[in-house]
Amino acid sequence: MPLPERRLAALLMRIRGRLLLVDCGEGTQVAIREPGFSLARIDTICITHFHADHLAGLPGLLLTMGTSGRTDPVRIIGPKHTQMVVQCLCVIAQALPFELTFEEVDSDCHPGSFQEAQLHAFALHHTIPCLGYRFTLDRPGKFDPARALASGIPVEYWRRLQCGETVRAGQTTYTPEMVLGPARPGISVAYCTDTRASDSIRESVRFADLFICEGTYGDPEKAESAHQHGHMTFEEAARLAASAKVKRLLLTHFSPSMPDPERFVPLAQSIFPETSAGYDTQHLCLRFQP
Repeated sequence: MPLPERRLAALLMRIRGRLLLVDCGEGTQVAIREPGFSLARIDTICITHFHADHLAGLPGLLLTMGTSGRTDPVRIIGPKHTQMVVQCLCVIAQALPFELTFEEVDSDCHPGSFQEAQLHAFALHHTIPCLGYRFTLDRPGKFDPARALASGIPVEYWRRLQCGETVRAGQTTYTPEMVLGPARPGISVAYCTDTRASDSIRESVRFADLFICEGTYGDPEKAESAHQHGHMTFEEAARLAASAKVKRLLLTHFSPSMPDPERFVPLAQSIFPETSAGYDTQHLCLRFQP
């Protein structure tokens, strides 16, 4: 449930100037507007599951998007029955000035891309069907002008090739492989909530630059409650992060019975040092490595 200083589940990602939203708990549109983001620039919404703390803010958000000048379609991705659930919620958000398009996905699938970032949906282990998401922005190899010159490629095609485009000029075809070096490390973000830990989740989030994971309970004595309700403790999330060899763990989805998550962060850090607790409107910027 929301608390005076803690809103519900939502992740906003800005990739190449456009916005993608994962989940939309109560109060999400206010949290988005506080830092100055435009709701009208949200192109895709990914839904993990149909519990209210992840979805109850959606009708109001869509209404505000409509009054903010949004007219382009909005893509909604989620588990089976997403279209039915969203349409039922939107009984109170009728006559939107934009179309809603739906992609209902199974686990372990790749529902296309967003601003060149590849999406991967994978199964979580909760009390109802639930999806985790991974977003990967690949980075091509470094452009080599010497190779381009040696291959006789006209300069006007260099930028297109650098962006990964194959260029056909008359009877000649130029490919990015002719001018690019080996692929460089990209950026990946994985998002998991609500769930128990599993081997399949570990493989899905492996080597992520940022792993946003639920830590519903901080106190190890709550381990049985976590198991019963399809959640994890801080220590369980840290063990998952360590075994998946992610670079950074950000804990979220805290029980209202835990008013001070920071108190239990050292327990998780003893297992996975690069652990921190999330907080409302937290802003992180991930950049390509030099």
